[in-house]
Order: sequence, then structure tokens, then C-alpha cells
Amino acid sequence: MDGGRFEGILRSLGGGAASRRSVARGLAGIGLGALVAGRAGAGGDVEAAGDRCAKLGKACSKEKKCCNGLACRNGTCACTGGKTKCGARCRNLKTDPNNCGACGRACFEGEACVGGFCASSTGSEGDGRGQFAGPTGIAFDPVGTLFVTEVDLSKVEASLSGGFLEFGKPGSEEGQFSEPEGIAISGDGVFVADTGNHRIQRFDRIGTHELSWGTFGNGELQFKNPAAIAVDAVDGEGGTVYVADTGNN
Repeated sequence: MDGGRFEGILRSLGGGAASRRSVARGLAGIGLGALVAGRAGAGGDVEAAGDRCAKLGKACSKEKKCCNGLACRNGTCACTGGKTKCGARCRNLKTDPNNCGACGRACFEGEACVGGFCASSTGSEGDGRGQFAGPTGIAFDPVGTLFVTEVDLSKVEASLSGGFLEFGKPGSEEGQFSEPEGIAISGDGVFVADTGNHRIQRFDRIGTHELSWGTFGNGELQFKNPAAIAVDAVDGEGGTVYVADTGNN
């Protein structure tokens, strides 16, 4: 651009000498840099910035490098650093909460993406409602309620949308526990391995006691520190109860 034309632009933009100096400083900082970067080639066409390098998924070569740290692999620009192509961008599927474990798989609000899994924590240390001192067993019911057995506090806690429900307390009466460990869900039934009392107890999903069976011993329907439990449900109902009877092997 010749000096006369440049001075004319300054006059039209700035007016007086002081204004011209101000505008010139601005052009020197950004405008002239843009003019140099976009200088016309031999054919008179201005080369677009995006055409100087190849984007994700586009062809690359020795002459045309990949943009933004992408790697040229087998002639195509690819993600690096353990990232995966999701749409037009590279994502870390192990840490990205909007693409956790797979492209487009978003975690719920309040969850973090840890190792490709959506994770959250609940509760705190203590002996109150929603607190834990020795959580051991864990199970979900069909609607997603989390049930946890507390071996140190001898109770069961269930995480509901409005807070925590707890049932049971230390003791040997029906509905009470001694160091419960295993827990399983079948339909509306919550089955608990009442380890210290050497028995199995069944509750409904709001903690009402329904049934107990088993006594201390090594005979039929007797237990010695039963620890784990599972239910082979049929369509979510009934089924067979399996117990790992620790002390009796």
C-alpha cells in the first residue's frame, strides 16, 4: 500500500494529527499485522488462515502440517495425548464430563468423569442420618435407590431423592442388626445378611421388617457369620436367595 493511500485512510478515520497518531498506533498493533499475514499471493488470492494447516480428520502431508498439535497419521490429522475424535474436536473420554467413556455420553449434574465413568459421592463420616462409619454392602433397587449396610453402626441406609432413610439398630430382635454386611434387592424385597446374628432378614423398600430366618449352627438353615447375599430374581420378583456362609465355609 503506497504512503499517500495510507495517509488518506488515516485522515478519513482520525481527522486531526493526534487522532491520526492514535489510529496509526492501533493499525501498527493489529491492522498492519493482519495485512502482512493476509498478503496476496502470486495469483492475487488471499490465503485463508484455516487453509495453512489441516484440521482434524483432514488430509495431511509433509507440505501441509496438522493444526493445533494434531498428529499426521496415515495421511490424516488425528488426536494425540490419549484423546478421541468426537465430532470435530478431540476429547479425553476419561475426564470429559460431556463425553465420559464414549462420545456424547454426558454425566449428570454434580458428577465427575473419572477414568471414563461418571462418579459422585454421597454421605460423610459420622453416625447420623446420611453418615457412615463402616459401609460394607451396597445394592440398588429397580428405581435406582441406593442401599448401604453399615457394619459398625448396625443399620441400613437408603439414599432417597429427599435425603436418607435409615432402618435397623444394634440388637438381636427382629428388625435389628449385629454387624450386617451383605445386601441384595429383589422386587420390593430388601435382603440383609445379619452377620453377627447369624441370620438373614427381609424388609420392604421403606424398611419395614417382613421375615427372618436362620440360627447359629452348621445344620440346615443355620449360619455362622453369613457375609454375602444375592437373589436370583425372575422378572424382578421372587427367585432363590444365595448366602455365603463364611464361618461354615
